[in-house]
This record gives sequence, structure tokens and C-alpha cells, in this order.
Amino acid sequence: MLATQKPAAGLFLLIGLLTLAIIHPVQGTEEEAKGHTAGGEPVDCDAGSEGGYYNFLEHALGIFLVLVVSAAGAVLPVVGVRYPWLRIPPVLLEVGKHFGTGVVLATGFMHLLPDSLFFLNDPCLPEPVRAYPELAGAIVCVAALMFHMIEFLTTAHAMKGHGSGGDGGAEAGSMVARPTGSFSLDGAEKSHGTGLDGLAERIHDGHRDSDDSGQATQKAVPGWSAHETSIVAAPAPAHIHHGHSHGLAFLEPGGIDPARRISTYMLEFGIALHSIFVGLSLGTAEGSDFVTLLIAISFHQFFEGIALGSRIAELPYKSVWMPVLNAVLVASTTPLGAVIGMGIRSVYRARSANTLVIQGILNAISSGMLIYTALVNLISQEFNRPEFMTLPTKLKMMYFVALYLGTAAMGLVGIWA
Repeated sequence: MLATQKPAAGLFLLIGLLTLAIIHPVQGTEEEAKGHTAGGEPVDCDAGSEGGYYNFLEHALGIFLVLVVSAAGAVLPVVGVRYPWLRIPPVLLEVGKHFGTGVVLATGFMHLLPDSLFFLNDPCLPEPVRAYPELAGAIVCVAALMFHMIEFLTTAHAMKGHGSGGDGGAEAGSMVARPTGSFSLDGAEKSHGTGLDGLAERIHDGHRDSDDSGQATQKAVPGWSAHETSIVAAPAPAHIHHGHSHGLAFLEPGGIDPARRISTYMLEFGIALHSIFVGLSLGTAEGSDFVTLLIAISFHQFFEGIALGSRIAELPYKSVWMPVLNAVLVASTTPLGAVIGMGIRSVYRARSANTLVIQGILNAISSGMLIYTALVNLISQEFNRPEFMTLPTKLKMMYFVALYLGTAAMGLVGIWA
């Protein structure tokens, strides 16, 4: 519980600091507030609310709707994997995961990157900032490289910590790791991981027998069709035999590659960071723009929630409720941003220098995180796994199509949000 409370407390502290920075008045001359031009016309950079139609009850109901939709998208994969009695087809969970991956990729490229370019090149910014139009792209690049370095250092530290015992065989014997989520001590009861690989472990260990010739015969799984059983019963990599894996001794307790865990946490951070500003836009929207934005954001948050929930479901937790709580906390960032927007609506200045710089920089950081995570940790790792290669061709094509449809769907939603 403490491990989850610390990141959550840090996130909420960051939200508070960003709110103070946004509403703090910008000190400057009248020329700095109104002297810039866009297309030859003067721009009032200190303009606030336009005084349009604004209904607090509608906004409150809209915020509640976004919370429910976001939480549903994030929690559905978690409960689907951890509660098999719900009988959610594994194929459906995998399709949703890859669809969500496409959403994450498109969010980085089509939503966050253009927004950061727009904010950091706004005519209301001081000339020194606008003198470097490539600033947003540079921040995206630096964020991706820093994320790569964090992953490298985390993995190297884990390998050094687990690999310093001297006798590699004894090390592997004392902690048997699986590719995505289980480990067992010698003589102890074997535990299984989560996600598609965890389901595959249950089939390989509990539902497959070997005849005298050594050939495995697959048994049916209650509640699943033979086709669904074949999905998660794909052959394990050749270097894994009877619950032992060679070359994977550096995995942390719980069997999860530390780089995979840190990538999931960074994905959470990147989504939560930009979701604050998405909610802020919703909380300050007026008139018909609010309804359009509400619909677009609801779809956006649901798809992102599926992508994030699928990754959270693959991590081992000591408590059954921790992954659900983790998913709900991240899903609540957009509604929280909307509540803040409603509270600061009277003093919020969308084109003040403070607001533009903060949103531009943080959107660029989030863009770098999401693009790197989607391309390296989600798409490359998932589609290049030996388990994926052994799936039927039609199934692989289905997952590729889901990935592309997720990207296309986010591209369409980006027209309105």
C-alpha cells in the first residue's frame, strides 16, 4: 500500500503546484499582454472567460460521467485477468490491449505533440521563447532519451543485484522466474502470473499432460472454447523448461522484468500528466463546446484506460485490490483536472504566459514518454515475442488490425478533443 501511496501523493502535490502556477498572475507590461499579433490582428493574451453559457450541474454530471468511463476502461482488463469466473474471453482482452496501444501511440503523436508545438509557439509568449520554434520537439526527444536511460539503469541495477551471488545455477534454483509474472521457491507452491502469459502458465502447468513420447496433450479449460484455450496455450520459448528459465535470473521478485514495471509506471505518469490538462479544458469549456468536448474526452479516456489497465493487470501485487485501486487513481486525474477547472474558471487565462509554458512543456514530456513507451515497450515487445509468433495467422492479423484501429480512432477523436 505504501508503494502506491507515495506516487499518488507526489502526483497530487504536482497537481496543486501546477494549479497555483496557472492562476498566478503574470507580471508584465501592457504590450506583453496585448501587443502580440496573430495573422496581423491584435490578440488579447490576458482574456479570460468569454461569459458564455455555463451550467455547473451539467459540468458536475459530465465530470462524473468521465470518471465512470475512465475507471471502467482501466478496471475492465484488471478484473478480466484476475477474476476468471467473469469468463471474459481472452481474445477480447488481447484485442482491447492492442487497441489501447494504438490509442497511446496516437495520443503521443496526434494529440500531445501538436498541442505542445502550438502552446510553445503562441504569439502571446515572450520573443525569447518563440525564437526557438523547435523547442517542443527538443523536449519530446529529451524526454524519450531520459526515459530510455531510466529503463537502462533500472534493469542494470536489478541484474547486478540478482547476479552477484557467484553461483548462477544456485541463483536460478532459489528463484525461478517466468517471463511475465510468477516465481516459486524450491519446495513451495508455484504461483502464476497475470495477463495472457499468466493464463498460459495455468494451462501449461495444470491442463496439459505428457504422454510417454513426451508430446503434450492439451485439455479444455472450463468456460473457454478450444480456440480461446489455444490462444493462451501457445508454446513457451525454447529456453523455458518445466517452470525454469535460463538467462532470466535478473528478474525481480514476482518474475516481472524491472524495465517492464518501470515502463508501466511511466506510462501511468505520462497519461496522468496530460489528463490533468484535458480535464482542465473540460472544466472551463462553455456553451456547445462543452458537450462536444465531453463526448470526445469520454471516448479518449476509455480507450486510454484499456491500454493502461492491460499493463497494470500484468504486474504482480500482494493485495487483490491494489491493481484495481491503482487503475482507479489514474482514471481520476481527468475528473480532478475538470474540478480544478471549474474552481479556477473565473481567474483562468488560457493564453497567459504561465499557462502556455506549463502546458507546452508538460505535454511535450508526456508525448516523449508515450511515444517511447508505445513503440519500444508495447508494440515492439508484444509483437516480437516468441509466444506471439506461434499464434494462428488470423489471430495475429486480428491483433494488428486492433492496433491500427486504435490509432485511427484516436486520430478521429483528436478532431474534437
